[in-house]
Amino acid sequence: MNGKAMTEGAPWKHILTFAMPVLAGSLLQQLYNTVDTIVVGKFAGEESLASVGTTGTLTFFLLAIAIGLSAGNGVVVAQFYGAKKEKEVREAASTGILLLLLLGIVISIVGIAGSRLALKYWIKVPDEIMKLTLLYLRIYIVGLVFQYGYNIFSSILRAIGDSAATLYFLLISSVINILLDLQLDVPLRGHII
Repeated sequence: MNGKAMTEGAPWKHILTFAMPVLAGSLLQQLYNTVDTIVVGKFAGEESLASVGTTGTLTFFLLAIAIGLSAGNGVVVAQFYGAKKEKEVREAASTGILLLLLLGIVISIVGIAGSRLALKYWIKVPDEIMKLTLLYLRIYIVGLVFQYGYNIFSSILRAIGDSAATLYFLLISSVINILLDLQLDVPLRGHII
């Protein structure tokens, strides 16, 4: 198996080399969200910013499902990896990947179909921002399968001791996100980004 043996050598070195990419990744994810908020607030206007903010609880809930299931799968993968059971590692990893990607697709389909009702009756979005909020939420929901995929793959990589690979992916996606936000602000001005 091609992971890192974290039980051999100085523990503090393993902890530091594992934790630093995780910490940097968390900061990049915050940067990702901060840039989105700044661009929407500056270029798209108050109603668009209100629309993004209104969906925060719902989008966090949908993401929390992926984070929780991925973390659970990561524990199982890590246990098998530590026991040097390569077949079980592959089975647990592939089961997690399949489950999260299928769940991402199902939640995307159900979410798009039920988003208007959720916004109207659960969150009680005012009519003035309903159109923009619905647009933003549906765009977000379409991307859920990618977020679910990222979470399961990063969890598996961390389970085998590789926290750096996910940092590289986040770095690339953060730069692309910033460039696209800035590139799309003019054509979408007055609409949600």
